[in-house]
Amino acid sequence: MSVRNNGGPAFPVSPLPSGSVDVGKTGMSLRQYYAGQALAGAIASMGLSEDRFFLDRLAAGCLMAADSVLAAEKKETQGS
Repeated sequence: MSVRNNGGPAFPVSPLPSGSVDVGKTGMSLRQYYAGQALAGAIASMGLSEDRFFLDRLAAGCLMAADSVLAAEKKETQGS
């Protein structure tokens, strides 16, 4: 089974007042952030549907879009 690239944390945790970092709480992944952005854009342009099948397909499409962004970023950083 392959490991999915989640892109790491979208918003790394700020240092605590003591100067240490709470490593266990990194928030959402970049994949989740990108998928959420795609979903917000899709709903803004198409409107929100009550069709459960449509919403499931839309959510899956947003996750695929996020995966594509992460793959493109990886390709760009590798210089390919």
